[in-house]
Amino acid sequence: MIDGSVSALTGLASGERLVTPTEGWNFVEPSRDADAMMLSFYCGPDSNTKETCPAVHRTDRGTWLWQGEVRDDPHTRSQLRKPSPTEAGVEVGDDLVDMFVRAYAKEKYGVDLDGTSQ
Repeated sequence: MIDGSVSALTGLASGERLVTPTEGWNFVEPSRDADAMMLSFYCGPDSNTKETCPAVHRTDRGTWLWQGEVRDDPHTRSQLRKPSPTEAGVEVGDDLVDMFVRAYAKEKYGVDLDGTSQ
């Protein structure tokens, strides 16, 4: 007998639902619980050339989400400034920080840190 659960039939995770617009396209609409947020890619290295892809994303909350290696070992955690139980350190390289600063300065202040202004 086939398992009748939603995830077994559709492959959807709990809280996700299949949406079928009138045009006939199918896509998964993520759950919008209280902690859910929408991300917009802001900057990061070319993802086609790397196995992993550290990046910076803008959220729909007016905040930033940094994608990188989570560093939550006791030694690293002991050096963070008053982390809450839900916070962890995220390690990213200087190249991503440089990319972010340049993009943000140009967008926010019109300053091109490569030598020219808007």
